[in-house]
Amino acid sequence: MTSVRNLVRLTLNASSRRLDIRQSLNTNIKTAMKSKDKMTLNTLRLDASKEYELASRTDLSDTELSEASVIEALLPPFKPVQEIDLVLQELLGDEQLALRSIDPVKKRKGRVIQEFYKRVDKSDVDSAILVQRVDALVTED
Repeated sequence: MTSVRNLVRLTLNASSRRLDIRQSLNTNIKTAMKSKDKMTLNTLRLDASKEYELASRTDLSDTELSEASVIEALLPPFKPVQEIDLVLQELLGDEQLALRSIDPVKKRKGRVIQEFYKRVDKSDVDSAILVQRVDALVTED
């Protein structure tokens, strides 16, 4: 009898956890849509699609993927890597940032990214590419 109660309790917890995840994904998707954050939106929709696939709901998964592609087509494209590099080169040539070269590399990278986003809107840049470019350009002296 106790094991049945535990099983029911575990099942209810798992289903409520799935519902919480679904609500969280939907809330985050709406927020990303309102802020036109293409990277977050696509990531969340793909995550939602994977969740639906795990729940054997390929119909909902396909819908999420289709909606993601429609929304992606409506959003402006990200800046090309060349434009990102130009801004990063300007920042790295900036005397104020250069004077901080005694800081650890990780801290300098964080400052470069922070300064980058002061000049460029976050929604215009794929953050993963930005981090890759900063990693390549900011090295130990």
